[in-house]
Amino acid sequence: MWMCDRCQSINEDNAGICPRCGAAPLGSGERPPRAAADASPPPAGVVIPQFGRPVTADALETPPPPMDAAAPPENAYGATPFSPPADTGTKIAVGVGIGVLVLMLLGRLLNPIRLLFIALGVGVIFLGHYLGHRSAAFRKTAIQATGRVVRLDQSGSGGDSYYYSVVDFTTREGVSTEFRDTQGSRPPQNHVGDTVKVYYNPLAPTDAQIDSSLSQWLPIGMYVFGALMILGAVAGNPTRVGGGDMTDAF
Repeated sequence: MWMCDRCQSINEDNAGICPRCGAAPLGSGERPPRAAADASPPPAGVVIPQFGRPVTADALETPPPPMDAAAPPENAYGATPFSPPADTGTKIAVGVGIGVLVLMLLGRLLNPIRLLFIALGVGVIFLGHYLGHRSAAFRKTAIQATGRVVRLDQSGSGGDSYYYSVVDFTTREGVSTEFRDTQGSRPPQNHVGDTVKVYYNPLAPTDAQIDSSLSQWLPIGMYVFGALMILGAVAGNPTRVGGGDMTDAF
């Protein structure tokens, strides 16, 4: 018995060649020529193993479909390679532009004089909001009455004098009450003998205020003034003050 060194088949001793593959025994010194392979294609329906998967001869003879020139090429794993969106460049340019504008704005705002005026403007706006909210909350629970200005109290001297109206009124319970208005003006908004409308706290009648246009428009004026201060601080131009250069006016 001998083993074929080509196909590993077991053959009889008297077999001069391997009947399975046609190879001579090892050491015989001769190997018969093998028949030439048939170049004709296998018949249809014959299954030929290829890379571990059965493929029919018809599939081998079928040419591959033409590649679409407009379709993106695929990589070795069959996945379409990544291609960035067409508008990526536009988005990058817009982002860079916004970043430059923000840096320029921060460079202007970091000036100490600008920061000071911005802080003052914000403070004026918050003060106007506080005064308006307090006045609206007070009038929501207050009682209206009619009073008369009995005198004017002067605060300050010279050109810095402010006049505060002192009003006498009668509460709903018939109690005569006198109070000094918290808002002064120059020149005086009211005069002695004027009749005014007042709002008072029913639990503490001396906690009262005159219904005047000044109390209604003061918060709005503070809003506008504070906003102008902030805009001036952001958009102000360099100026000369006293013959010297200031970094910024505001």
